[in-house]
Amino acid sequence: MGWFYVVTLVIVAIINLSNGLYQNSTFGLFADFPAKYTNALVLGNNICGTFTTVLSIVVTMILSDVRSIAITYFSISLFILGMCGLSLIALVKQKFYTYHIDKGNAARAQANASKPGLSQFVECFKLCWVQLFNVFFIFFVSLTIFPAMMATTPLYMEPGQEWHSIWPERLYTFITCFLTFNLFATIGSTIANFVQWPRPKFLWIPVLLRGLLIPFFMFCNYRPFDRTLPVIFKSEFLFLLGGIVMALTSGYFSSLAMMYAPR
Repeated sequence: MGWFYVVTLVIVAIINLSNGLYQNSTFGLFADFPAKYTNALVLGNNICGTFTTVLSIVVTMILSDVRSIAITYFSISLFILGMCGLSLIALVKQKFYTYHIDKGNAARAQANASKPGLSQFVECFKLCWVQLFNVFFIFFVSLTIFPAMMATTPLYMEPGQEWHSIWPERLYTFITCFLTFNLFATIGSTIANFVQWPRPKFLWIPVLLRGLLIPFFMFCNYRPFDRTLPVIFKSEFLFLLGGIVMALTSGYFSSLAMMYAPR
């Protein structure tokens, strides 16, 4: 298993490096496009998460060998990354793409824009710092809760009580944590294409209010094996509802902030 472990770590490093490079490059490329295309990138990330979760559920139900599961995951990941590279090559040859890129280059040339320096970054930050803060705080709350808190919040059961969830025990975390977050984040990002509220000036208000979700999940059945705080929200329904609200607002507000920032 030693060589398999090393190869697995190398593949994970390559996948994450490629993914980070690809995502940041595409966000930079689409800065010259209308706001809805920036949201399309956010929406695509959430759809990918939903696809990955469904794949995990299917693989868990079909396969039981750890090595077979790992090989299946990484093979599909490498295939998709390869398709992303090919799609990027095809994208830059599209007339729609070249039109917006040329339009952005022409605007920068007319404004005598040079290679950005520190002073230009500072000026840019002054203009859009509110939306940058919104993006930071949205993901700060979301990534504090998901997956760390949600994945370690099992079904609340009294001593001696049998399993009573509507979801199978083997798939409980997959469904209530990973599928719930990714699916409803996708829905939230989709809604942002059609409804943009609140306006940029007031987006920070609901973004800050989302911070209340952190203590909510703390008072669910989070880490029951070593917690010192009482469990206040014992209901599976409340936990699932909190997950839906968190995911829906994460997808919706992150899309809004991403669309508002370049304006």
